[in-house]
Amino acid sequence: MASVEQLLEVVALGQAVAFLSLSTTKRHQRPDIAYRPVAGLSPSAVVVAWPETSRSTAVAAFVRAAHDVAAHHPDHVTAPTA
Repeated sequence: MASVEQLLEVVALGQAVAFLSLSTTKRHQRPDIAYRPVAGLSPSAVVVAWPETSRSTAVAAFVRAAHDVAAHHPDHVTAPTA
């Protein structure tokens, strides 16, 4: 699938079932698709990556914000940097 919209279209056509993040279900509500929570799935990991040589203040601010948000999540794990 090239996009979330394309995936949801395939689901709506009855050709697929998809596991989506809660944030995706909130952003892409469709009346022709039933969304149901699924218990017992292992958690997914979200990773932030940027060029090692980046000196962008916007990138630095985003990474700090992502880290701050993740630090307040009970399952937060910080991976070692290379």
